[in-house]
Amino acid sequence: AGAEAARDLIASIDFAKKLPFVNPAAVILVGQSAGGFASLAAASLKPAGLIAVVNFSGGRGGDPQKHLGVPCGARGMAETIGKFGETIDVPVLWHYVENDLFFGPEYAKLWFAAFEKSGGKGVLVIQPAFGKNGHSLFTTDSGIAIWTVQFDKFLKENRLVPHQTSLSANRMAAGERKSFATEALERVGMAHRAKHLPSQLSGGQQQRVAVARALAGNPAILLADEPTGNLDSRNGEAVMTLLGELHKSGATICMVTHDERFAQHADRTVHLFDGRVVEDRVAA
Repeated sequence: AGAEAARDLIASIDFAKKLPFVNPAAVILVGQSAGGFASLAAASLKPAGLIAVVNFSGGRGGDPQKHLGVPCGARGMAETIGKFGETIDVPVLWHYVENDLFFGPEYAKLWFAAFEKSGGKGVLVIQPAFGKNGHSLFTTDSGIAIWTVQFDKFLKENRLVPHQTSLSANRMAAGERKSFATEALERVGMAHRAKHLPSQLSGGQQQRVAVARALAGNPAILLADEPTGNLDSRNGEAVMTLLGELHKSGATICMVTHDERFAQHADRTVHLFDGRVVEDRVAA
């Protein structure tokens, strides 16, 4: 069944590549349930132009009426998926839901483990329970705002949206105005590069855009891992000033840094050595 579905998908890809509005060098396979399994099967054949796979609650053998959450042939499915993982060389998002009545989370973990063990690269996300049957998360309008968060994160982390400019990268998912993104870019001194693509920015500039994206969200809590890591001292201080302003407005900032100069900005500093807390200091 997997081989036949894979051939059908590849035929569809070949057809789509001929359409004028399709980029044949940037194909992403997205499938749900049996379609997710078929997408993995097709990806294992390494079709030209494939850059990623999104597997929404993928699998076969699920039947809630006969065996709730327990698919038949789960071990055999793990072996098959392991074979797929041997030849899939693009990132794969595995997106499942806690209360999936077709494929319970333990089977999602089993199949993903087989995929990783054979060399497959990807990430497994298991969302909290959704409705009466989490398998429907990806087919209902009310689920869109939930699954798109991880979907967008997957695309960004794997740099699968190279067409996105600095400005568009800072647009709010909830539909906030463009002015929020523009203001955030101005605060990090990047407004003049708003129309530039990631490939046209230096590492430090990309870092500043990332900070702008965080600021544009007006977060209540901000986790910042080396926010000044790729910046010179002047721009590093500018970022720390911005974080300080955000903190004064009521946000909690949790920052990781190896630079003692920037650690001095914190109200509380916790020093770790070999994974252990060696000092916990509150500023006077």
